[in-house]
Amino acid sequence: MRLDDLAFVKPPSNSEGSRTQVYKNDLLIVITGAGVTNPALLERDLGEAYVSQHVGLARPSDSSLSPWLLLCLMADAGGRGELIECAYGAGKPGLNLDNIRSLSVPLPPFAEQQRIVAKVDELMALCDQLEASLTGADETRSKLLDALLAEALAPVDAVALQAAAE
Repeated sequence: MRLDDLAFVKPPSNSEGSRTQVYKNDLLIVITGAGVTNPALLERDLGEAYVSQHVGLARPSDSSLSPWLLLCLMADAGGRGELIECAYGAGKPGLNLDNIRSLSVPLPPFAEQQRIVAKVDELMALCDQLEASLTGADETRSKLLDALLAEALAPVDAVALQAAAE
């Protein structure tokens, strides 16, 4: 989810304002336009922030459900497939909030959810280590290339060059 182009608005003071406020770990779903049905997880606290009319807010009723696991289940054929079937309109496809409310997402038992999340966390830590290693290797490669080019393009001492040739 890109958060680099935020719009700041004053929400209505009625229940609509509080209903559209987002919190860390909320699941957001695009409900209009080209990205319709795309889910995203709000992984950080934005302070006072609200969804626009193009985004549906999904907050599971079971707070023990891992938000990350819910995103994974939504991002594939499971829940998202159901939303794709519900999307209507040819030129500008859309969903309504009832489509999101009635969504059924297949969930494994809670103990299995915990094992899945633990394994994914373990694998993500390995990915982070790999990324750091690749970044370090890239920096080393860049320094070696700079040193090689500096040596290859340095002015040549004619006397030393002649002596080396003999």
